[in-house]
Amino acid sequence: MVATVLWWWPLGRYDIDYALGWILCALCTYIILETNNSNFLIRIRTRMVSCVWLVIITSLGFLHPISNAFTAAFCLAVSLFLLFKTYQQRQTVGWAFHSFLFLGLGSFVFPQMLALAVFHYWYLIVFLRAISWRSFFAGLIGLLLPYWFWAAFCALTDNFSPIINHILRITEWQPIAMKNYLNLPQPWIASWAVITITSIVGGFHFLVTYYKDNIKQRMLLYIYVFQTIAIQVFLLLQPQHFQTLVALLAVCVSPLIAHFFALTNTRLSNVFFCFTLLLFVVLTVWNLWMPTFIF
Repeated sequence: MVATVLWWWPLGRYDIDYALGWILCALCTYIILETNNSNFLIRIRTRMVSCVWLVIITSLGFLHPISNAFTAAFCLAVSLFLLFKTYQQRQTVGWAFHSFLFLGLGSFVFPQMLALAVFHYWYLIVFLRAISWRSFFAGLIGLLLPYWFWAAFCALTDNFSPIINHILRITEWQPIAMKNYLNLPQPWIASWAVITITSIVGGFHFLVTYYKDNIKQRMLLYIYVFQTIAIQVFLLLQPQHFQTLVALLAVCVSPLIAHFFALTNTRLSNVFFCFTLLLFVVLTVWNLWMPTFIF
């Protein structure tokens, strides 16, 4: 309810871009909720994962209108939800196909998402133990299927330049320079810093207490840890994709942060929870009402 109010209140009017962004956020929240419920990511019954996602995404006011960033985050959330269905299953062709299909669809708005297919295959081999030749090729077909349809359309119009230029965007690599980071708005940097710190705390807590989780929970949370690290490295190397990458990051860190807050009840963790919540309130105000304010 609070997230819905904050989605509309700063704008002061109804706008189609914000309406579509809110709908996509609601769908993504449902997918994250179902991912937790069907896989028991947290060893107690809790809605903390979806709540953490809503807190993070509500604080990132620059992501509220529908955009390529939000679309990519939704596709990643669906892709992971479907990928987890393959855990130690014999018949994984359908799940693998649809999981990689959403990666391919997400790459339409963010071509670099194609690189995540390598990590998905790694997860299938190491953590999900569901790889086979059939699932391998099913994933490959699902990943490339959107491009096959696009190539067919280009063949009909006798113009292949759009798909070629789109694929070439994957190779775009901005030189690493300090000015690329300094050009980012201060609220964006502050948001990334808070998300990173809380995710490090959550990830460290999981790695220390992983023995309390069952094997499936460990494997799935390991996937979130690896995915978070990969996105963080990409973000540090190519900050020009900040908005999209921080949206993808929000999907991956939510279970790790939720794991810490849901399973700890010490005085220090309670203080950290209140302090973190206060920081996200400050970020929400800063991103929504004072985006140009400089401390």
